[in-house]
Amino acid sequence: MIDRTFQIRTDHHSLTYIKFQDLRMHDRVSRWIDQLTPFDFDIDYIKGENNSAADALSKPGGLSDT
Repeated sequence: MIDRTFQIRTDHHSLTYIKFQDLRMHDRVSRWIDQLTPFDFDIDYIKGENNSAADALSKPGGLSDT
């Protein structure tokens, strides 16, 4: 994945701004950015009601067949 551009799709709107954060005041965000720096990615916001994959992953039993 290091040599490829990829998309992150999320229903967490504020994540779309993570690359543009002022990191001096946010140690935790700064550490995450340090880990993500080698990767070339774009973050796309998808409204929660339109993002069924995220909805299924965030709810108990969302991926089960029952």
